[in-house]
Amino acid sequence: MFIATRQNTKSITDIREDAIGVFKEASNKGLLYVTYHSRPQAVIIDIDEFVSMQEMLENYRDELEAKKLLKEPRGKGVSLNQVIKMYE
Repeated sequence: MFIATRQNTKSITDIREDAIGVFKEASNKGLLYVTYHSRPQAVIIDIDEFVSMQEMLENYRDELEAKKLLKEPRGKGVSLNQVIKMYE
């Protein structure tokens, strides 16, 4: 959800004038919204926050895939002993 405040919003001009400062601020705050002509255009996000979000997304996708696989019919199966005999 986009909730822009003075504390979490920077303009293109702010970035142009002090990119390193804006990046440091984004790192400290977690993220900053970037506006152009007072309209939201992008988000600058701290790399650790980004990695965390990517991991959460991957876990969520894995969970969805596991739920999908649980719904698939299972076959009769093969015992471990049968598998071992196949490779002896």
